[in-house]
Amino acid sequence: VDMLIDSVFSGEAQFMDSVLERALKEGFDPSFIIGALLRHAFLLLNTQKDLESGRSLGEIEKQSRIFYKRVAAFRRQVSLWSISALQSAITSLGESQLGTRQNSALADTILSRTCLSLALAARRVAMQAR
Repeated sequence: VDMLIDSVFSGEAQFMDSVLERALKEGFDPSFIIGALLRHAFLLLNTQKDLESGRSLGEIEKQSRIFYKRVAAFRRQVSLWSISALQSAITSLGESQLGTRQNSALADTILSRTCLSLALAARRVAMQAR
């Protein structure tokens, strides 16, 4: 699931699609995956707020216990996502989680659309930064 989270929030839409397909084939529940994405979005939001208050990224990573193999991806994500974009992502993820719980027959589709939407949003920011 970590690879999926990193691909979504890093804007790697093509890689995200294959990782998502694999996760669903392995039996991961869409609501569980959305919950993991939501927790990560809150982590990024809190990181942005902590950075605004003057804390260092290294200190935040240490406190948040970011796994060393994910540090580069985490830093990229922090650079791509603004507070307002993260708030929108959190709203979208919350709505998607509710949708997957209310209509389990469409859960895979809801998850896929949400992941693609977030990955494309991150990708747009990355493309503008070039």
